[in-house]
Amino acid sequence: FTWASRRAISLQGLGLEVVDQVEQADFLLAHGTEAVAAAGGEEVVPASLGQMKALLSAAAERKLPMIVANPDIVTVNGDALITMPGTLARWYTEMGGEARLMGKPSGVVYEAALKMAGGGSLNNLIAVGDSLEHDIEGAAQMSISSVFVSDGIHKLDLPYLSNGHDHERVQFESELCTLSESLSVSMPTYYMDNLKW
Repeated sequence: FTWASRRAISLQGLGLEVVDQVEQADFLLAHGTEAVAAAGGEEVVPASLGQMKALLSAAAERKLPMIVANPDIVTVNGDALITMPGTLARWYTEMGGEARLMGKPSGVVYEAALKMAGGGSLNNLIAVGDSLEHDIEGAAQMSISSVFVSDGIHKLDLPYLSNGHDHERVQFESELCTLSESLSVSMPTYYMDNLKW
């Protein structure tokens, strides 16, 4: 499962053969939700989420493992939420399949970040993100401080902190707590409206 607009990711040098039939596959790789790779892996074939769900069902029957390179459920694109590979992983596990997440909330991403930073302690890291289920909960599972960016995928779930007045913060924190509890995730260490470079 890949992107149509970005084309398939390169798997060169990994010794893998890309196939386009579930019956020929040893495992599934999901990093996009717009297309499936054609045999050989050089081209992509646009596919609807319904078509992907049918492929997942066939793969679940064969008990194929699934590797999810980006486990986000949705992402923000302007004012719209775009379905991400984490949604495919959820569907797949609901069908009885096994999905291995290779990004947040899995600790592997934080361990890799620490290694890239030259080692040290997880206490020296802070995770920043807009997904309570992935960015914030992943950080909490690794005992890493977090900053929740509210102007992201949960934008419609929470009030906007336009001027930071105390009554707005109290309302925001109350609704953030309620949302976190409903998702069975940890509260962030800190929060902010948006992130600008």
